[in-house]
Amino acid sequence: MLDALAMCIAKHPFLRARISGTGPLSRNKIDNNIRLGADKNPLSFSTMDEELSLRDIAHSVLRSSSECKAGDFEDAWRASFDSALNEWEMEVATGPLWQVSWISCPKCDGSYQHAMVFLFNHAISDQTSAHTLIRDLSTSLKIAHEGRVRAVEVVEGAPPSVEEAVLGVSHEASPNVLRVLPGCGFSTLQYSLLQVWHSLQGAPLLSPRVSLLSASARRRKGYGFRNRNTRVEFEVLDAGLVKELVARCRREGTTVTGALVAAVWRAAARSIETPSEKVDKLRVLMSLDMRRFGQGEGDWTQATMACAGGATDFVLRANPETSAWDLAREARARITDFIESPWLPQESVRLFDVGSRMLDMVQIVKSEGRDNLNTLGRAYSVGVSNAGLFSKGPSAPADRWAVRNVYYGTSHTHTGCLFQLSAVTVEGSLCLTFQTPAPIVSEEEAKSFRSRTMAELMERISS
Repeated sequence: MLDALAMCIAKHPFLRARISGTGPLSRNKIDNNIRLGADKNPLSFSTMDEELSLRDIAHSVLRSSSECKAGDFEDAWRASFDSALNEWEMEVATGPLWQVSWISCPKCDGSYQHAMVFLFNHAISDQTSAHTLIRDLSTSLKIAHEGRVRAVEVVEGAPPSVEEAVLGVSHEASPNVLRVLPGCGFSTLQYSLLQVWHSLQGAPLLSPRVSLLSASARRRKGYGFRNRNTRVEFEVLDAGLVKELVARCRREGTTVTGALVAAVWRAAARSIETPSEKVDKLRVLMSLDMRRFGQGEGDWTQATMACAGGATDFVLRANPETSAWDLAREARARITDFIESPWLPQESVRLFDVGSRMLDMVQIVKSEGRDNLNTLGRAYSVGVSNAGLFSKGPSAPADRWAVRNVYYGTSHTHTGCLFQLSAVTVEGSLCLTFQTPAPIVSEEEAKSFRSRTMAELMERISS
């Protein structure tokens, strides 16, 4: 395993990275989260200790390697996934910015099945990048197992940031907001006002069970940050059913992503509504791959680990006459409008760019999740991330090292969505990860969300 990890570390510069700098130092401001001008010691990527060999870094990356008893495999990897999301910690100042746990389990026929559980700092990864690493690591494991380990070329030079790729902005080591403000225009203002408008629509961010409580009551009941964690549950939609879902979506004039948004919307609404509190609108966060919006040709991440993720959000409404397919078509239309817009993708990146230069984003996220008892860190009602097809690549192994399933999720402990679904298709099957912030979402509500989402998908297939 260490040899395989070392081969991957050589190929991907960000797998050898750490974060240097302290960020904004000046506190002589009205609001400590606002910064003007340049940081005195800006945060930036640096290479880990140059005295470390690739194998040394691999040692620091490999959090654990264990073998479980036959029959315990599912419980073992699920427990490791939960631990990675809620308990693992990284020392970003020294690196590495990722970790992996390796689990092996014997099968009845004498062969083994394995699970790799990854934890990434979002600054170096999105789901597409994670897929690249999974492919590389499975191939490297096969090479190492066959004893064909050899010297590898160490790739230097990290890919550009999403801001550089989409906006063409040269990011200096010391980020100064005055250098990017000239790029802002009327479209930037439009996008900013659109975000404000979405936040004013009154879409529920908490269930009535929680929203009706006062801030002090929420603290007493343990909804504060210190008592929260991200609950995860998993499901699989078999390949045959996925094929039927794809065909039905085409006939209905939508996509699988549109159907997932509709299923999540209806499941979340029914999981939190009460006889006196019906839900007719939810704010949706839709994750997107920003590689398509780069100014150059081809994949600007150069097929290496990078964060090229982005998102669009919208308020999706329904009334008693709105069908599930109506919702799915509307969701597809909203997503398509964003993707095909000549300015929305660019302005979403620009607004984040300006905000990250003007504001201490890390501290704002932490304080919002920790101190805001009104929203409890919730910015969206539901979130959907569909990573599409997991491509094994032309050199992927077809034997014991072949990838069978992929699940992924994100932490919603500090801030995030009330309900989140992450999906990826592997060998035709749809692997689904449900994420909810506990105890803001109760165990009963979380199970209802998962079961209702699956029921909605099955109904779309059979109706």
